[in-house]
Amino acid sequence: MTRVMSNFLMPWLLLVALTAPCAAREWPDNPDAAVSSFGTAPQGKFTQGIRFFGEGQRVYAWSEGEAIWTTQSFSTSSAPMNRDTLVLEHENGFRSAYRGIEYRPDLAVMVASGEWLGYTSGSHWSFEIRDTKQAKIVNPLSLLPSRKDLPSPIPELVVLQSGDNQVRAVDGLELHSGFWDVIVHNLLNKTGRAFPIEISLYWVGARVGTFRFDALAESNTGLMLETPVPQRFDSVFNPAGQIRFPDVQLSSGKGILELRVKDESGRTTTRSWNLNVRP
Repeated sequence: MTRVMSNFLMPWLLLVALTAPCAAREWPDNPDAAVSSFGTAPQGKFTQGIRFFGEGQRVYAWSEGEAIWTTQSFSTSSAPMNRDTLVLEHENGFRSAYRGIEYRPDLAVMVASGEWLGYTSGSHWSFEIRDTKQAKIVNPLSLLPSRKDLPSPIPELVVLQSGDNQVRAVDGLELHSGFWDVIVHNLLNKTGRAFPIEISLYWVGARVGTFRFDALAESNTGLMLETPVPQRFDSVFNPAGQIRFPDVQLSSGKGILELRVKDESGRTTTRSWNLNVRP
């Protein structure tokens, strides 16, 4: 390699060395067993990780790290496992939590990437990742290997609501002008489909709302979804746990309402409806 070429490449090689992951990262469970994604809305609060379905299968370390915390069930059972939570600390300020597992009693303090940690102990368990340097709970999908060949997420139902008036979004729908909530049903927990990471709503070509499911951050009022503007739980979801775009102003005339969903693989799926809005 010539000296000129070497001098040109060295800064880039140094940058790659500094930014490349220090250790392999693995799915802690079968990726196909993921049933609920980061940021969903059960029981009136944000989901802080990915939930998996299954009972009795092995759970694996997401990355190499150190076991720094466990909880024990204080059961009188003679079973050799301890059910509840295991926390590993990793390089670069990350911590991973495995909630609802029976971790190995012989688990060493230092854990290798992909090493089995224990077994799932109920019908569901959850996996979470925290970035302690930035004090955020991050979407594990941004750090896990990409899942392949999954169908795009598609909302089962989109409803427009104004006061007590609710109408289903269909092509050619007629409705009065004013402020409407646009409610998207059952999009974040579609088993067997890719999980959404960004959901945007457009009216006559202008974006009127976006939710990005990248991270959660703590505030004085609890966890906030870090989206273009930090949002409280009740600003993202309605009481039934469905995604809600509040107070969308529909002006009179004909226009297109469009929902765009970007999923974990980077694909964008679009659904649109031609609306006739009366004065």
